[in-house]
Formats: sequence, C-alpha cells, structure tokens
Amino acid sequence: KFSTPRVLSLTTPRLAVALQEETMGCSSSTPRDCGRDDGICVIEVVRCQHLPNMDVGSLTDAYVKCRFVDTIDTNIQDSAKLKTSVQWNSLNPVYHSYLAFPFFPHEADTLEFKIVDEDVMNANDDIGRAEVKFTYLLPRIGEELTLDIRLKKNLHSEDGERPSITIRLVKLSRNKPKKTRKEFFVIRHGESIWNESQGDKNVKGMVGQYDHELTMRGVEQAQAFQQKWTDLKHDPSKDKHGDLKAFLSASAVFSSPLTRAAQTALLTCKEHPVLQSEPLVLLRNLREVKNFGSFDTVGKYMGSDIENNVKKKLIRDLGQQATQELLGVEIDPYDAMDSWWTPLQQKEKKEHIHQRFTDLWAFLRYGTPAETAILVEGLLALRHASGDSDFGGTLSFFRHMCKEEMSAEYRKREPAWTALLDKEKLDNGGCLRVTVEWDGAKGPMQHPVITSARLVFGSRLTGGGGASDSAGDEEASEDMRGHLSSFSRPSIMGLKDGDGEGDEETGGGAHSNSSSKGSTEKGGSGGGGSAKKAKQAAKNPASSSSEAPKEDTTAKVMLSF
Repeated sequence: KFSTPRVLSLTTPRLAVALQEETMGCSSSTPRDCGRDDGICVIEVVRCQHLPNMDVGSLTDAYVKCRFVDTIDTNIQDSAKLKTSVQWNSLNPVYHSYLAFPFFPHEADTLEFKIVDEDVMNANDDIGRAEVKFTYLLPRIGEELTLDIRLKKNLHSEDGERPSITIRLVKLSRNKPKKTRKEFFVIRHGESIWNESQGDKNVKGMVGQYDHELTMRGVEQAQAFQQKWTDLKHDPSKDKHGDLKAFLSASAVFSSPLTRAAQTALLTCKEHPVLQSEPLVLLRNLREVKNFGSFDTVGKYMGSDIENNVKKKLIRDLGQQATQELLGVEIDPYDAMDSWWTPLQQKEKKEHIHQRFTDLWAFLRYGTPAETAILVEGLLALRHASGDSDFGGTLSFFRHMCKEEMSAEYRKREPAWTALLDKEKLDNGGCLRVTVEWDGAKGPMQHPVITSARLVFGSRLTGGGGASDSAGDEEASEDMRGHLSSFSRPSIMGLKDGDGEGDEETGGGAHSNSSSKGSTEKGGSGGGGSAKKAKQAAKNPASSSSEAPKEDTTAKVMLSF
C-alpha cells in the first residue's frame, strides 16, 4: 500500500543547524487538531522528478498537496491539506516548500502527497500520489526521503524513469510553537534598464528584452549603499541606532533570481562578513509579481547559468579587476534550478501571490537558522493594493509587505510613518530594517506582523503615493517632520525603532542545496537595450535620529529584491 523510500540521504547544508526531536512532554492533554495532540510538525517538499507532461505547447505546471491520515482509527479526522506554490513549466520542479502542521502526528498516521497540474483555463488535473508512514519518518528527522509517485491510469513519465517526490521531516515537537522574532534588511535593487525606460517612456527599451539588468546608474546606486555602511565602520560613533552592528550580524543573504537583484546583492554586500564564507542564495519567491506586459519579470537563466550571467554583466560594467572580489562569491541557485518565473503570456493570480508570500515566510521561519538576514528584492506586490498604474503593473514587495503585514499596535504607535510606508516605495538602492514577529498561538503557517521598521544608511522612500512634501505634518512625530520638509518630492527618511518582548523561537530548519546545479538558458533575449550614461545621483541626507534600540536578540536576515 505504501511507497518504498528509495533514497535516504542526510543533508549537510552550509547553513545547517542541529535538528532534533523535542519530546519534553505534551503541551496539552486536550486534542487540538483533528484528534491529535498539540505540537508542531514541519515537512519540506524538496522536489519532484520525472513527471508526465500534462500540457500541450508547454510543460507541466505542478504543485503538491500534503496531509496526515490516520489509517487505523476512523474517529480521527484527516488533517487539513497544506500545499506548495505552483512550479510552472517543468517536469522536474524544485520547491523547497515548508509545510507546518499544528499538531504532533499519531503513530498510526500516514503522510499523503497529491501532485496536481494547474490549468489556467480548465479544471486542474491529478497527476499521482505518494505516501509514507509517520513511524518511518520519525527516526529520520533531517534526512531526505525519495518516494515513488503512483501515477493516475494512462499517465507515464516523458523520459521513462520512475516518477518520484523528495521530502524531509524538518521539525517535530510536542510543544506549542513559541513566539518567533526575526529581523530583515530589505534592499531594493538599483535602477534597471526597465526603470530607465519607464522614466523615458521608451517602450522599446522595456519590451526589447527579458530580465532587465542594472543600468550604470543602478550599479553606482548599489555601490553608494555599500560605501555608506563601509564608512560607518571607520566611525562607529555615528552608528547611533546600532544599524551597522545589526547589518553586519546578518548570517545569510537572499536574493531574487532576477539579474538586477543578484547584481545588487553582490554590490551592496561586498565585504560583508557572511559572503566571505557563505553563498548568495537565490529564492524564487522574492521575484517580482507577473502582470500582463511585465517583460522584466520573465527570467532567462536557470541554475548555474544565473551566476555566469550576473558575473558577466558585472565584468562588462566594472572591468575584471574591479570585480575580482565579487567573482569569488558563490551564487547558490537553490530553488531557481528550473523555470522559476511565471510565463510571459500569463498574469499571476492573487491566490498565487498570497501562496508565494506564505512559502517565503515559512522558509524564513523554518528553512533558515538565520535570525537576521539580508533580502534583496525587486518589485513584488498586488497591483490593486495601491492603484499604481506603472506599465506592466509591477509594484514593490516592500509596499505589499507593509500594507499586508503591519501590526495594528505599530500602526497605532506610529500612524504617520506607517501610512507613508503604505503609500511610498523604497528608492532604488534603498534599505529598510524590519523586525517581524510570528505569534505561535495563531498557527505555524500564519504570516508574521511587522513590529518595527526604519530606513538605514541614508535610504529614503520615493513617490507613488500621492504624498506631498508636507504630508502628515499634523500627526507626524518631530523627528519625521524635518525629513518631510527636506524634499521637494515625496521622499521620506527615518523612523523609530519599535521594541518587543516575549519568548522567542528561532527557525527549526535549515535550507540545503541538495539539487545538482543545472546549466540551462530559457526565455528570449530580444533586442538588448544598452544602459544610458550614468547620471550623477544626488546625495541622500543622513537618516533621522531616534532613541538607540536596546541590545536585541532579533534574528537578522538580508533580502535582496
């Protein structure tokens, strides 16, 4: 009845942490979910391989559903189903999706996986199923298990190989999830050819290629950001809020696989301690939202070809000698091994975008031990969220994150500042230091809330919300008013740090790059579109002063969009 695990391998990722079963007694004697005891069980869906092709004119668009089923006691209900994001156009999709169940499974439980093909116009198609007994997983926490997929009748793999799904038991505990707090430095990419063409109303420059790289001005913006935090190292007395200390404590750098984001990540984090020993890790869920006409959100490179392309572009713009240190940084494609973007002819649905955020937050909570990280992003948001009418309809991850995840307490404490975060967007090469908190009582798959946010290293917000240089003066705090009056256009600096107390729990999993690196080029290049000569960027004023935060144990992670 059950699939036989054919591959048992203990992963040893660079960011690995000890994964141990926690058996310190039940947190409650009352069953909480479907007749099961309180606790938490985190499953990672790593990848599927050798799937049948379910589509005509393209490849399978597969996602995975997962649930626990008690095969003995019929009074025990099946658990709710959790699912991964859709992996478009692939017969060997890589997921690295973390699915957290709010209970400790029974010994009689079976973990079931259902693989489904997403159809845009018609009903979705079932591909097949796989199962494994919980008792088989129990002693193998942290190990990857590859299970056979039983295909539906008349289906067969394209290459004749046996279809499979690889999964991993990441975390298991009889204790209720605790409050978890982490910190992220969210960096927006420098100016891209798409941004420049938008400003010039140059449609040819926008649609003449995919995956637009940085312009020379964008390169200089990223370099200027790096210079600002580097200068602070020589004069620590100016680091009044502990921003540099927190930034340097980040133990991971994550970036969108888009060329401009990966370029920005390498340039802004040059000489950062973490990149001296760890790779830049690509996360497909940090990429921009795909709308109709968004040529800049369509990828061109996959696997190891992403690294080759990014470094080639940097050498072209800066020369071999100037990029020597950057060339030594490894880029781990992680879940960008195959077609990680939404096809050009499609627009991402709201539910797909929400699922991407769910996957991203679950990874940052369970998939990395980093308590502080750097995230480098592009533009990831919902068009309707702010009414922005940019060509292509892409809005910032930053703005969507602020609108959707801001805590009510923080909004009440800083109404003027949080209102600006709703309306404005990070300037190119800007950075926001964000503290987020997951409330364990609300469920292990819930999104976190933002409890604090501040611009760092001279970063600023810019346009898009219809704000004027005097907007919010009546209710803005004193330290914000000076910044609001400093710009003739809506460009806002500074904020106060929030504080928070409570029991904390760091992520229990660790991301691993167990996939072999591929070397594939896909998409289309079109007509190039060279970057214009760099314009001299105006100097940014220093960030606003506020009370220095207490020494915190916040997890710090750097994300590059």
